[in-house]
Amino acid sequence: MSAIFLQGDARVVLQGLPDNFFHCAVTSPPYFGLRKYDGGEEIWDGDSDCEHEWGKRKVTRRGHPGTKSTLVGTQTAELSKAVDTHGSTCLLCGAWKGQLGGEPTPDLYISHLIQ
Repeated sequence: MSAIFLQGDARVVLQGLPDNFFHCAVTSPPYFGLRKYDGGEEIWDGDSDCEHEWGKRKVTRRGHPGTKSTLVGTQTAELSKAVDTHGSTCLLCGAWKGQLGGEPTPDLYISHLIQ
C-alpha cells in the first residue's frame, strides 16, 4: 500500500482521479467563521446560468416587539427590512459567494462541507 499527497480544492482534485483509485480521502476544511484564507471567493449553489446580482436582500417580517395589544387581539405590522448579506447572496437565484468557512449560517456551512 502507498500514500499519495495531493493539494488543492478537494471538490476539484478528487473528481480528476479515476474510479476506485483510493480508499480514503482526508481533507482539512476550514472551521466555520474562524478565518479568511488567501485566495478568491467561489460561487456556491444557485443557478450556474444566472447573471448574479449581489447585494442586500429585503425581507418582510410580521409582528414586531412593539405591537399593540387590544381587547380583540394583537395588531401586527408588516415590516420590510433590508438584511445585509455582505453582498454575498445573489438576489436572483440565491447563490452564495465566499470562501468555505465564511458562510453566514452554520446550516449553509454544513451544506457546503457535504458537497
